[in-house]
Amino acid sequence: MIVTEQEYVERPLRWLKEAKRWVLCRVSPRHMAHVVFTDLEPSTWYDADHVMLHACFKLLTDFVEKEHGGEARLSQFTDELAEESKTNTNESQLLIAQSDRQAEILKLYRWWKRERPVNWKREDVLMNLAYGNRINAKEDVAAWRAELKLVEEKNREDDQAMLHRLIDVRESLWT
Repeated sequence: MIVTEQEYVERPLRWLKEAKRWVLCRVSPRHMAHVVFTDLEPSTWYDADHVMLHACFKLLTDFVEKEHGGEARLSQFTDELAEESKTNTNESQLLIAQSDRQAEILKLYRWWKRERPVNWKREDVLMNLAYGNRINAKEDVAAWRAELKLVEEKNREDDQAMLHRLIDVRESLWT
């Protein structure tokens, strides 16, 4: 194989660029598009199902906040798509479908940021009431433990349902 002078010069430069990209993608957080930095505390052990839930919703959060400039801007863009679908008859079905998916993305984002923390805070309060170091009547503790069990079950069901909904719209997470 004959190597031209231009290839002789370009090959080492290409290798240097590839080596630089390899290092940056492993060292610089800005270049780590393949890594999900969850908001989980690093000093605690988490089961894979918990990490998966947080990683998926961190990707959704980054999509809304970083790629679309926040909830308000994405909401405005979604409304504009819905309005355009009324006037643009050629692509109205596509615009309606995209608007619906973006509305679902906003619902999921709002649930993750607002509703879920309140639900899990309620579970923490009940946990302290049911198992805390307090002197309570046995009936109160039993009632709190029964309510805690219901709240825990509802929180797990909500997490599962919302993760399924997120998976259903994952192909719409593009800018």
